[in-house]
Amino acid sequence: MKNHVNVWGFWFEPGTGHIYDQDGGQQPFTFQNVSIFDQYSGRVYPANPLQFATRETAGRVLAHLQALTPALELKLHESVWAGGPYLRPAVEYGVETPSGTVMNAGLVANSIMRSGAFADAIFKAELARFAVRREQE
Repeated sequence: MKNHVNVWGFWFEPGTGHIYDQDGGQQPFTFQNVSIFDQYSGRVYPANPLQFATRETAGRVLAHLQALTPALELKLHESVWAGGPYLRPAVEYGVETPSGTVMNAGLVANSIMRSGAFADAIFKAELARFAVRREQE
């Protein structure tokens, strides 16, 4: 596919954030085109777009996980690398569990795209593992 980037067998269209399967079928989630800047060398490196869901996709992933485990209080999490030798000028979205563990929204969406309902059993097990709130330190 012209102007698309192969990401683990899917095709990412940087201009739109859409992902397509090997047959050209558009997937239901969108991702950010992110680069990481190395302040020491001045080089720019492309990031894996599947780790950078859009806010819309993160919201859909949150709703999907919440539907699997309605008793858990899950919330949207946002993080940005703003210090150190590497800069990433994009928000990385995740789903925060009661334990404080954050599941990367893009990687969850990737699992849903590749495995569909088969991934749900894995998500339920992971969410059960992180269902207990950490004690305040």
